Amino acid sequence: MLVINPDGGGELLLDEVEAENEKQLAGLMKTWPELLPWKELGMETPVVVGKDTALPSGMVDLVVLGRGGELALIEFKTGAAAPDSRAYMAQVIDHASDLWDMTVDEFEEYVALRYFNSPSCPPVAPAYKAKSLADVLKSTWGTDPKDDVKGWQDRLDNQLRTGGFRFVSVSQKFTDPELRSMRYLNSTVPNSQFYAVELIRFRATPSSGVNAFEARLRQAPEDFTLPTES
Repeated sequence: MLVINPDGGGELLLDEVEAENEKQLAGLMKTWPELLPWKELGMETPVVVGKDTALPSGMVDLVVLGRGGELALIEFKTGAAAPDSRAYMAQVIDHASDLWDMTVDEFEEYVALRYFNSPSCPPVAPAYKAKSLADVLKSTWGTDPKDDVKGWQDRLDNQLRTGGFRFVSVSQKFTDPELRSMRYLNSTVPNSQFYAVELIRFRATPSSGVNAFEARLRQAPEDFTLPTES
């Protein structure tokens, strides 16, 4: 439950409700990736480098690169439409295998530059019509990524070679068996990390047309710790 207190007065009570259309939630996530709890996902100053990315195995909702070179594949999973999570997880692994063993240059050409020069990239975004991944990272992070002491490029290269990506599954609700499956993967797949994020809808009571949305981290690797403030 949430309470909104506008500057003009008139408090609104918002109750957690089921979304009417999960496709709208997926669209909301792709339009406003800032909704996702990036700090809890261990990603600093994330940059979207792919949206509706076409891979041989299918489309990836979002591909995101963190300041430290962390590469995350983010997928919205519709619960009611796909109650069997095995097919969903198999698709995620197929996506990872498409990226596995790419070079950084191949990733830039096949994923990042295609997005930067596609209709999916907002015209107001720093990445719009960009000529290189380095230019986008420099304009976003404010420093030349080639001089980044965190070694984002080396880390990205290592993840592409090993397939050790971050997999972020987003859904309106996860079942206990789905969360258990992710715990199993986090315990047995050493190079990768699996996260579950629930995107929750709230609606004003009584109904006034006001909605709010919150992203909640439901599953993370057991050894995961929140990054400290620098």
